[in-house]
Amino acid sequence: TSLRLAELPDDLRTAIDAELPPRWSRNNPVDMAGGETRDTVPKVLDIACGSGLVAIAASLAGAAEVAANDIDPICEAAVALNAALNGVKVSYEGGDLLKGDPPGYDVILAADVFYEQTPARLFRSLLERAHAQGTAVFAGDPGRTYFPRDAFRQVAEYAVETTTEIENNPVKTARVWTL
Repeated sequence: TSLRLAELPDDLRTAIDAELPPRWSRNNPVDMAGGETRDTVPKVLDIACGSGLVAIAASLAGAAEVAANDIDPICEAAVALNAALNGVKVSYEGGDLLKGDPPGYDVILAADVFYEQTPARLFRSLLERAHAQGTAVFAGDPGRTYFPRDAFRQVAEYAVETTTEIENNPVKTARVWTL
């Protein structure tokens, strides 16, 4: 099953791109690799969801309940559009989930969250705390500098076509890791 993302009119995309990072509405290599997930699980969270592609993949793969989270409020609209386009239900949980108790999900999926030092530290802490409480954690990463390879074990690797508008090569190696 291939996933589909909503296309924005060019004038709206131009306006949004001028204000926001492009990731929320476009495919990135880790989202695409995460989209290959086929495990069936009861309750899944796609944290730092951007466009919601990983959440949609989890729903299409049979997860009973799927939620998407991001601190960027415009992601809620992107997730709703993309979930509708793919005929799945994905709830949206806005706000910062990195501090405090880990959210109560069976699985947390985190795609491309280790892009800067401070967020990398916060995401690692949350994912390790969630894992310690019994949550399965999967992180997708295209080789970012701040990815904590010492803490994770690689479970998959994909060569993913992307666009040179947002990446430095038309094909990136995206890896899926677990704790």
